[in-house]
Order: sequence, then structure tokens, then C-alpha cells
Amino acid sequence: MRTGTEIAAEVLDQVRMLAAGCGHPDAEVAPDDCLPDTGLLDSAAIIELVTWVELHYDILIPTEDIVIETLGSVRSIAAYVSARLAA
Repeated sequence: MRTGTEIAAEVLDQVRMLAAGCGHPDAEVAPDDCLPDTGLLDSAAIIELVTWVELHYDILIPTEDIVIETLGSVRSIAAYVSARLAA
């Protein structure tokens, strides 16, 4: 099973890749940055990130879990995924 640190690194890599696709190739993202507030990802990229998380970690994210508190930062995504994988 992946650790929270490994998951965070994978999510961060994906965020950087998506940010590059949105015109921000040198994006700096901290683990606690609120992703929508950074302006690095457009709405389509955020949806793509959620889809990537579901596919990469083989989990289904219920609509009610798609909120800033759960999926708003790299750290919160990693914590959410870790909890779901441990369940």
C-alpha cells in the first residue's frame, strides 16, 4: 500500500502536469495550496484531476466528497485517498 507521502508526490506530479497543460509549465505548488485559488488549473483540469485520482487509485469519489475540504489541495487529496484505500 502506498504511503500518504507517496500519494502526495504522485498527486503533485499530476497537478504540475495539468498546470503545464493550462499554460503554467513552471508551476510551483505547495502541499497546502488551495488548488482552485492558485489559478493554475482551469475547471476542465480540475475535473481531469478528480478523474485521474479515481482511475489511478481505483476508487469512486462520491459527488458529495468533491468539495474544497476534501479535494482542494494536494495534502487533502492525499489524505482522502489514503483514508479510502485503508477502508
